[in-house]
Amino acid sequence: GHEDEVGDRPLATRLEAGHADNALPQTARATVNCRILPQESAADIERKLNEVLAGESIKIAYIKQPKPSPPSPLVPAVMGSIEATTADAPLRPQAAPLAG
Repeated sequence: GHEDEVGDRPLATRLEAGHADNALPQTARATVNCRILPQESAADIERKLNEVLAGESIKIAYIKQPKPSPPSPLVPAVMGSIEATTADAPLRPQAAPLAG
């Protein structure tokens, strides 16, 4: 599927449609949250979402401009705990999409 092509699986966090319980909605809106990995850009994700979702009846727009942040440092306290738990297993820090 497309989920492997769009970073850390886009997640619809809010859905809105219609104005009454007894009427078919004229419009619908979904707010989608995409976690962007350090090796990706917001433009890459937007381009892929447009490719996968957008069309004549679906438009994609930012609610807020994305604010990239650097990856969290792998501080010794965290790494020491991980290394103690994994003992002999090789450990290679890397960012990757969550399995789903």
